[in-house]
Amino acid sequence: MKKKSKRMDKVSQITETDEWQNADIEYADVISRDMFPFFGGKLTDNEKVGRYLDIIKMCPIYYPAQLTLGNTYLSIGKDKKGIEQLDAGFQVVKDFFEEEDMDNVINNVGDYLEKNLKFDLAIRYYQKALEMISKKGWIYDSMAYCYTMLGNFKEALKIQQKALDYDPGNSKYYSNAGWINMCIGNMEDAKILLKKSLKLNPDDDVTKGNYDALKCIVNKKLKNWDAYLLRKMDKYEYKDMEDEDFIKEIAEYNVCRLDAFKVEIVRGMPEYTIKKKVDLLLSIQYFFKNAFRDEFGGFDDDFFLYDDINELNFSFERRMKHVIDTTKDIDETIFNDIYTGLTEFYKFMTKKRLTTKDNFEKLKKTMELEKDDLYDKMMTKYKKRKKDTDEPNIFPF
Repeated sequence: MKKKSKRMDKVSQITETDEWQNADIEYADVISRDMFPFFGGKLTDNEKVGRYLDIIKMCPIYYPAQLTLGNTYLSIGKDKKGIEQLDAGFQVVKDFFEEEDMDNVINNVGDYLEKNLKFDLAIRYYQKALEMISKKGWIYDSMAYCYTMLGNFKEALKIQQKALDYDPGNSKYYSNAGWINMCIGNMEDAKILLKKSLKLNPDDDVTKGNYDALKCIVNKKLKNWDAYLLRKMDKYEYKDMEDEDFIKEIAEYNVCRLDAFKVEIVRGMPEYTIKKKVDLLLSIQYFFKNAFRDEFGGFDDDFFLYDDINELNFSFERRMKHVIDTTKDIDETIFNDIYTGLTEFYKFMTKKRLTTKDNFEKLKKTMELEKDDLYDKMMTKYKKRKKDTDEPNIFPF
């Protein structure tokens, strides 16, 4: 039987106090209200902030509330306060808790920050976690990914090498090192690393996908990974392919287009805050995911390639109405973010010569002509939903 450490005893003493237990109950209530807003309605961001502050006042070292409050502040654009709370939460875990707790914390915080495009902050907290985590390989691997997304390839390679040095038998680290080299354009180094990864784990789908991408880059004489994401689709190349396989190819191209736009958002577009960048990215992802669905949840146009701006121009009104009809919580912010997101996406596609400036202007004109009617439709639904929400419901089920 493993002997409990003094620190483990200290953790038990902390988590068994009345202050911690009461904070735990309050925190669970806030989280459940957010996930299952059937009773009492979903809390607003400001309401959540107030609840988390009350919990921290109740138990100043209740780090789950500190960390979630930090994330909440970041989500509403209050970065300074967000960083203060995250720093406080990390310090509590470092001072009073176990390595396992820090491992869970950095997993959750790092994942949240990466999803919200805050790669610089993710690096900051990965570095803090290194002080307490003994299995450092995955931390270095995650940091290298963040540096790559920020375009700092030199630092990414340096950090990825640390992951490899720490765990030279990890196939994932070789695969990711190969991907970083593809981003830079070092195809020979990428090939060596990806082959090493496949030797260690021949069945890894991510590595196999990276190796297929490498072959495509070499065969088509593309410059790097970014060029691969923006490669033009030659439909003649797939003329003998079965429909099902062709649909998969189109889906892959569409994923690549959105990935390329994500890189553009992260490294460019300084006129937008990071929060707004996240909103725009999520908005166009949502639009493309839902605008082409039929009433049964399937796709009514499996062959739509995002490059086909003429098809979107032709069917825009119908597609946007479908999004409005099927989006339960549609409001003015979501509506405007979809408009701005689509405009920025096709501006980017025009810049990369995947569509023409003339076709882009035609789409913008169509979107503007339809905007007032679509806005009215959206507001009618929003007002009805708000009226229904404001009325007391004595039968919650």
